[in-house]
Amino acid sequence: MPRRTLNRSTAIVRGLSSICQTSIRNLAANLRHEGTCRQGIIAKIYAYSLSGKIRVTGREFDLLDTVDQENTSPDGIWANDETMWVSDSNAERVFAYKLVDDPSTTDNEYGERDQTKEFDAPRFTGGPSYLIWSDGTTMWLDYHSLQVLGYSLSGKSRDSSRDFLRHADNDDSVGIWSDGTTMFAVDKAGLYAKFRKSIKTG
Repeated sequence: MPRRTLNRSTAIVRGLSSICQTSIRNLAANLRHEGTCRQGIIAKIYAYSLSGKIRVTGREFDLLDTVDQENTSPDGIWANDETMWVSDSNAERVFAYKLVDDPSTTDNEYGERDQTKEFDAPRFTGGPSYLIWSDGTTMWLDYHSLQVLGYSLSGKSRDSSRDFLRHADNDDSVGIWSDGTTMFAVDKAGLYAKFRKSIKTG
């Protein structure tokens, strides 16, 4: 091979090598930056006025626990007048937060965790989705494995008598809601209603 051609080929290889090394360094820097950003993310509950249709910052609170930093990957939310429950598939737990202050104290407890109302929600085959809905007595957790599992809010434990399976066609559920009789599960491919049994009467 002529020396001129060889030198040109060597220069091209060196140029490509330099580009690759620069790209790798940039990628590594971006990954480090991304990791830093993600570590700094704090899960948060945002609030909006239904009548005013505006954001209400005074009703918002962070989900990141300052002690054990558990609730960092929230998936589902449901609340009554006193408590808000937030499911977390990574922590495998349903967390609870106070929506009212304790009249026996002078401290503002709004948005603080209420561990007396929390319960564990272990992963099952197929991976968790952890969409949640409750009738105030039972809380249902919707899993990717087609399982909708019941948990007793008062007992903070599983209640298998309230379980049911979604239809095989409803395999990509992204939201659940009930009117107290029928559980509706929205799927990316359609909307399905589960008429297996009355939620109120069991």
